[in-house]
Amino acid sequence: MHKRYLLIIFTFLCSGWILFSLQKASVSESRKEYRLLEKYNYKGQRLNLVGSGQKWYFFIRVFNAGFYLPPDTDACRALEDVPKRIELIYYTSLPGKRLAMETRKAMKRNSTKEQYEQFKSRIDIMDTYFVNLKAGDHFINVYIPGYGTDYIFNGEIIGHIDGADFARALFAVWVGDSPIDKGLKVKLLSL
Repeated sequence: MHKRYLLIIFTFLCSGWILFSLQKASVSESRKEYRLLEKYNYKGQRLNLVGSGQKWYFFIRVFNAGFYLPPDTDACRALEDVPKRIELIYYTSLPGKRLAMETRKAMKRNSTKEQYEQFKSRIDIMDTYFVNLKAGDHFINVYIPGYGTDYIFNGEIIGHIDGADFARALFAVWVGDSPIDKGLKVKLLSL
């Protein structure tokens, strides 16, 4: 009986080591040295890195994230109508449909029913911007008041959605009252 438990533990540890090695290998092949920019300019707006963090699923790093606001903008104003940026670098593959579904659910959680109904048709458009991701891919959302939110994939603008209401719900996915990860929110806002 004792040998059986040791075999189960050994198998579990070996499979974890193999998965970790495969994940590490795929990252090193795609982007060895990636750093978030401290400062970023977009459409005439200067944005500074407020905070950064990682999202883990058990022992697999899914992505690194960086959150940006204008200089001298307090993090507690992150969901107000101010310029903002979130950048994600992925360390594992994820299907676009799954990302769209999870983003949609988080936007709904962070909005009232009336708010959600107002921008629901724009969420349908947003869903088409989520592509299948692989290790090393970058996905960025940048919101500029009066202009809207750009979707940038690996350096190319792949979509745009108007509206401060939409941007508020989108960025609430990361830094709202019901974010995808509360620990990550604290890191992104440097709280």
